[in-house]
Amino acid sequence: MDLKIIPLDVGNIETDKSNLTPRRDYGRTFKSASIMWFIDASPIKIIVDTSFKSVELASKLHHPITVERRPEQHIQRTLSAIGVTAESIDIVVLTHLHWDHCQNNDLFPNAKFIVQREELRYATSPLPFHAMLYEALTMDMRPMWLDTPNIEVVDGDREIAAGISVIHTPGHTPGYQSVLVASGQGKIAIAGCMVPTFENWHASEKEAYIPSGLYVDLEQYWRSLTKIDLLADLVLPGHDPDVFKKEIYP
Repeated sequence: MDLKIIPLDVGNIETDKSNLTPRRDYGRTFKSASIMWFIDASPIKIIVDTSFKSVELASKLHHPITVERRPEQHIQRTLSAIGVTAESIDIVVLTHLHWDHCQNNDLFPNAKFIVQREELRYATSPLPFHAMLYEALTMDMRPMWLDTPNIEVVDGDREIAAGISVIHTPGHTPGYQSVLVASGQGKIAIAGCMVPTFENWHASEKEAYIPSGLYVDLEQYWRSLTKIDLLADLVLPGHDPDVFKKEIYP
């Protein structure tokens, strides 16, 4: 099956690079990409993650992180540029429920939203250290994902369409899920925040992986990276602007 993956450039998040590549790059400002992924599994259309909603609110709540969304990065415009409408999307996979990955669910009125049960559990009452990342109820906030209609809760690995599966890869969050796509040129993992940049993956001969600086369980994280490595021939990171060097994968 000739499945195609298209990265959508829907914003930028400026942060200290060491948040993504810990134990290095301290004090280096990095303009990371907010990436949505479109998977053409004709006739099924799939989106992975829905980015952040308000530039102003996100910059205020998550200072010193700053975000931007240029006119050409607006979600409807990026979809239109590839000939797709938000209303035509059948499935949205939410890798996890951090604020910058799930705030535009309302744009996809006809989609089924796939979330891991463990992610829903943790997002409703995370550790205080993680609460702002979820804009959680425990902080007297109302996370936007709460208003998502048509959520399908899954437990573990699940095929969601022919040649496409979600795989439970906890570590960054307890219910994190990556997306595995079987293309004609091998299996591709949309790893997202589990592998924020290309630099995090097979970093050197001494370090197979560099986990993100944000995690709930480092041993679990490492096991999940190993799982991705065993399953995938190509790994696509979650915040690296270099993914846009190719318009279509594979």
